Amino acid sequence: MRKEPAISVCMPFYNVEHYIEEAIESVLNQSFRDFELILINDGSTDNSVQIAQKYTDERIFLINNPHGFIDSLNAGLDRAKGKYIARMDADDKMHPDRLLIQYNYMEYNPEIAACGAGLKRFGANEAAYIPMILDSDEIELAFTKANCFTIGVIRTDFLRTHNIRYNKRFIYAEDYRLWADIVLAGGKLCNLPQILYYYRVHDKQISVVFDDQMRNNSYIIRKDVINYLLNRDNMKYMKVCSINSILKDLYIQQIIELKDYCEMMSHLIEN
Repeated sequence: MRKEPAISVCMPFYNVEHYIEEAIESVLNQSFRDFELILINDGSTDNSVQIAQKYTDERIFLINNPHGFIDSLNAGLDRAKGKYIARMDADDKMHPDRLLIQYNYMEYNPEIAACGAGLKRFGANEAAYIPMILDSDEIELAFTKANCFTIGVIRTDFLRTHNIRYNKRFIYAEDYRLWADIVLAGGKLCNLPQILYYYRVHDKQISVVFDDQMRNNSYIIRKDVINYLLNRDNMKYMKVCSINSILKDLYIQQIIELKDYCEMMSHLIEN
C-alpha cells in the first residue's frame, strides 16, 4: 500500500498543449521525490489531455473536470493527500529544488501556514521578482497595498480546518484571495528570498486578458485585510480607526471609490 505523499502538486490546465510537457517535466525532475502530481483537465479542447496521458509515473493522477477554472482548482485541493499542497500553473516551470527548499522550511517552522518564494519571468517579458517582504507581519501589512506572496506551499490541514477554498467571486485574483483568507483565519505567511519558480509571460494568459477584473477584485481583498487588521489590532491602529469609519461611510455612500478608500487607508496604517 502506497503511503501518503509529503506534497501534493496541483496543476490545473486548459489548452496549454505547447507548454504542459515542460511544466510536467519540471515537477518530475524535482530533487525532492516524495510528491504526487495532480493534473486537473479544465475542459481542454486541444491536445493537452493527450500529452498528459502519455505519462505513466505512478505519482501522476489525472482528473477531468468541466471547464471552470475555480472548480478545477478546488478539485485539486479536494483530491490532495499530501501534508502540503504546492500550487503550479501548467504554462510555468519549477526550479529543480523548489519542493525540497519549501518542504524543509515548513517542516522546521510549524507555525507557518504557507511559504512563498521568488520567481523569474520568461517568454514575452523577462524579469525577476525576489521578495523583500519576508515575515508574516510585513506580508499582512503589504497585503493592504498589493499581493506580495506567490508560489505558496500550504499546510493542507490548515486549509481544511478553516474550510478555505478558492473563491469563485474572485476569479482572476483567486490566489491573492486564498492567501488573504489564510491571513484572515489567523495563519502566518512567510517568503523565502530565493527564485524557485519560472513564470511564463505570453499574450493569452489570464493576467493579461483580464487585467481590469483582477485589479477590481484586488481592491476588495485589500479592503478586507484592512478591516481585519483594524479589528484585530485596534490599539495599534487606534489613531486611524475613526478615520477608517469616515472613509468607509464615504465609500458606502459612493462619494469615494473603493480604490481611493484602499489607498488612503493603506497609507494611514503603514504610517
